[in-house]
Amino acid sequence: MTFVDYVNRPPGPLGTVLNYTIKLPWTLKNAFGSAVSGPPAPAGTTDAGKPLIPSEEEDEALKAISDMISSSVNEETGLMTISVTAGGPVLASDLTKSFLDHFTTRVREIRTEKVRERLKFVVGRFEEAEQELETAEEQLAQFLERNQNPTTATLQFRRDRLRRQVTFKEQLYSKLQSQLTQTRLDLQRRQPVVTVVEEPVPPMKRSSPQRTLVVLLNLILGGGIGVVGAFVRAFFSRVNEEEGREKLEEIRENLIPDRWRTSTIG
Repeated sequence: MTFVDYVNRPPGPLGTVLNYTIKLPWTLKNAFGSAVSGPPAPAGTTDAGKPLIPSEEEDEALKAISDMISSSVNEETGLMTISVTAGGPVLASDLTKSFLDHFTTRVREIRTEKVRERLKFVVGRFEEAEQELETAEEQLAQFLERNQNPTTATLQFRRDRLRRQVTFKEQLYSKLQSQLTQTRLDLQRRQPVVTVVEEPVPPMKRSSPQRTLVVLLNLILGGGIGVVGAFVRAFFSRVNEEEGREKLEEIRENLIPDRWRTSTIG
């Protein structure tokens, strides 16, 4: 499974229930955001210089990977620290290795871009010079086969001219061959070296969620809610008792005649 397929895989039954219950606000936000944002933005350029537009699945993978990878550089030592947070230890390790491979390749391309362009030009010119030398040698060979012992001035002049062309093409070929060798050595010498201080390995412990902290927070939160609930319940119970006492007194006043209360009091 590629990372694009991993990100865009359909959720399981539990994930579907969570997406439309607890995570419903985030589900609606993502759906509304994708509808408003429009097509994906260019993720780079092709070799021809045209913008590279990712598909919707690739755009989702780019958003996911940007939230999973973080990096920092120590200005004093020049060391770069790469951290990857994923849903599993093996996935985090594999993503880190892939990131390092792409990072090393990209750094090499940037640092050797000019040398590689010069090498491409020299290779093309060297191939042209090689073809021109072969053509000049064939022309000289055909002339000598037809005129083994040229006696006229015209034939001798043409023979000398063909020889000069072969000599010139040989010198150009030799010079370009030297430049090609030197450019290749320069490319090898300019290759940047990315040293990996610590190889990415699957972590032994997870960074999140911290279950102990979650349990303690839930206990504290539950205890606080319980205490508040008890106070609220006691308050409403007291209010209900006072209301009941007032209603009972009102009923008593309405049912007992005034003379009975007067005689009783007297």
